Amino acid sequence: MNRLGPDPLLPLLQKELAIGERLRWHGRPREGAIKWAAFGIWLFAIPWTAFALFWTFMAWSGVDSMGGEGAGGLLKYAFPLFGVPFILVGLAMLVGPILGLFTSTERIHGITDRRIITLTRGKGDFVRVKSLQARHIGPIERWEGKQGRGKITVETHSTTDSDGDRRTKTVNLIGIDDVKRVDELVRELSRQSDADTA
Repeated sequence: MNRLGPDPLLPLLQKELAIGERLRWHGRPREGAIKWAAFGIWLFAIPWTAFALFWTFMAWSGVDSMGGEGAGGLLKYAFPLFGVPFILVGLAMLVGPILGLFTSTERIHGITDRRIITLTRGKGDFVRVKSLQARHIGPIERWEGKQGRGKITVETHSTTDSDGDRRTKTVNLIGIDDVKRVDELVRELSRQSDADTA
């Protein structure tokens, strides 16, 4: 993102560098790209929440028709209560992106000779720093649009949930200008780490 004068987040990013660590690239994501990503989550939350509400309502409707007293009678409430966490997750996904429109946060990404850093500054100068060491960089994907802007997704690791489904954790650099060059830097960082551990 083009700015007049020095980037006010750059000194905060530089302060995160370890002794001898060198910053090779830094850049701000485009605000519109972040908002579109949040909008995608909001769209996903609509059917999620609707189904969770429907399922819980239907489960509650069946409670009256069930018999049972004592401890056995309490089991009939298990199915309706099972839907409550899903409703809460859905509401959080609906409200989160909307709140994000009214909260001022600034973000800067950096690639050093050791890691990928994302620094976010919120209200009250609260700073959150996420860091991905080079040795944890997995498969890399690049989406490139008009004028060289795009997104980079870096897989970090995978886990298996209780159902046996594979869950992949990723780090996303969204709304990046000259995304091909940034992609090359991430891949070079990964190759350098592989060479160091060989």
